[in-house]
Amino acid sequence: MDCYISLASAKVDKMHALMINPETKTLQVVQYYNDPNFKFIITNNLIIHKKSGKVLDALGGATEGAQVGLWEINGCANQEWFLNEDKTIRSQNGLCMSLEKKSDYNNQNIILAKYSQNTPQWRIVSCESSD
Repeated sequence: MDCYISLASAKVDKMHALMINPETKTLQVVQYYNDPNFKFIITNNLIIHKKSGKVLDALGGATEGAQVGLWEINGCANQEWFLNEDKTIRSQNGLCMSLEKKSDYNNQNIILAKYSQNTPQWRIVSCESSD
């Protein structure tokens, strides 16, 4: 059974989760509340946004520093994502979803970066039927 999920930080006390900013269509981490912009489905290494039907994409290519946002499915490698045992979310070339600034989790853009001790860890926090 497929289900819609939310991806939350595994490290901070408050509930912070990945959300699509409805204005910029980019991925951010913000304090969680019940909103469709927080819901995704993962299938065939794609992370599909529930509300728009678009997929998470390394905008401009899967390179270090690239911002993560929404794009139409096009079959390119920069739309493939892997949830790893170390709780990182990695692109097809091994770069991790990370915070644009290293200070605070709230209202941060998500970019691709090399793995480090400060790489955010993520966990699945909810599941609702996609039927």
